[in-house]
Amino acid sequence: MIARMLTAVRVRLSFLASLKSAPKSVRLRSRRHSARATIWTALAAFLIFTAGLSGALESARPEWRDPEFAVRLNHLRKWKAEAPRRPLVVAFGSSRTQMGLDPAAMNFPDRPGSPVVYNFGYRAAHPLGVYLHLTRTLDSGVKPDAVLVQVAAAEAMIAVSAEKQLTTWNPRFSLTDIKRLTPYTDDPAEFHSGWAKARWNPWRTYRETVLSDLLPEWQTPLQRVGFTWEFTDRYGFAPHPYTAVPEDIRAMQRPAVRRSHGRTFEAFTVGGNTEEVFRGLVARCRAEGIPVAFYWIPEGPIYRSWYSPRSREAVEAYGKRLGTELGVTVFPAPLHLEEPDFADSFHLLRHGAAKYSYWLAVHHLTPWLKANGVGE
Repeated sequence: MIARMLTAVRVRLSFLASLKSAPKSVRLRSRRHSARATIWTALAAFLIFTAGLSGALESARPEWRDPEFAVRLNHLRKWKAEAPRRPLVVAFGSSRTQMGLDPAAMNFPDRPGSPVVYNFGYRAAHPLGVYLHLTRTLDSGVKPDAVLVQVAAAEAMIAVSAEKQLTTWNPRFSLTDIKRLTPYTDDPAEFHSGWAKARWNPWRTYRETVLSDLLPEWQTPLQRVGFTWEFTDRYGFAPHPYTAVPEDIRAMQRPAVRRSHGRTFEAFTVGGNTEEVFRGLVARCRAEGIPVAFYWIPEGPIYRSWYSPRSREAVEAYGKRLGTELGVTVFPAPLHLEEPDFADSFHLLRHGAAKYSYWLAVHHLTPWLKANGVGE
C-alpha cells in the first residue's frame, strides 16, 4: 500500500515537473482543465452528500427531522421492551396535554396487568397533528393497547387546511407524512411545494439538529437541540416551567388569552376538517383493534366564564355528537380545578396536572379500561 502511494506521488511530481518545461499555452490549458475537474468533483461530492442526508432524514436519522417525535417514539419502544406485560395507554394531544397529563400522578402500580400511561402531547398538535402522530406511531410498528385523544373547543374550531395549518411543520415531514396529510389539503400542490422548499437545502434546514447530534461541542447550550428531551419524564410528561404564577401576571395575560380564543367564546363551530380527521383517527384505531376514547382537556374557572351561553351550548352538543357519531366514550373535563391550578387558565401547572390526572384515572380511565378488557 505504501509503495503504491509513493509511486503515485512520484508520478504526480514527474507530471508537475514536465509542466514546467512545457510551453506556456499547454500549462495554461492544463491548469484550466484541473480547475474545472476540481469544481465538478466538489459539486458531485456535494450532491452525493446531500442525497445521503436526505436519505438519512427519511430513514436512518428521523431525529434530525423531528427530534421531539423521535424521542417520544423511542420512549414507547422502551416501555414495550421493559414492561411487556403492562398494557400501554397513549394520550395524544397538544401542549395542553403535554403540560396537563401527569401519568405518574395516576398512581397505577408497577406490576403486570397495570396500565402504563404515556403522554404523547406535542406542541401545537391540534387534531390534524394528533392524527399525524398516531398514524406515524402505528406505522412504526408500535401498537398501544389503548389510545386517548384530547378534545379542546378552541382547537376543534381550526378551519384551515393542512397547507395553511402546518406550514411551520414542513421541515419535520417525511415523504410518507406528505402522503398521509395530502387528503386534508385544499391545494396539494402548495403543500408539496412548501415541503420541497424545506428539503431543497437540507444542510441549512437541519444544520442545528445534525450538529447537535454529531458535533454538539460546536454549539452553545442555547443552540443545541436536546435529543434526550430533558424536560420530559419517562412517561412523556413535560410540566409547565413555573410551579406557580403570581396573580398580577395572570391578570396581565388574560386579555391576550381572551382575544386569541375570542371566536370560541362567542360562537363555537367545528372547523374545517376536524370531524373528518377524528373519523379517520378512530377508523385507524378500530382497524388495529385498539380501543379509543376522547377527553375534554381542563379549562380554568375564568376561561369557562368567557363562553357565551350559545357557545357553551354548542360545545356541549358537539361533545355528545362526537361520542354518538363515532361510537366512542368522551371523558368530561373536571370542574373542581381552581384558577391557581393553571398558568393562564388553560395550561395546567404541575400541581394542577397532578390533581387532574389522578381524578381522570380514578373516575374515568380505570373504569373505561376495565370495560374494554385492557389490563387488570
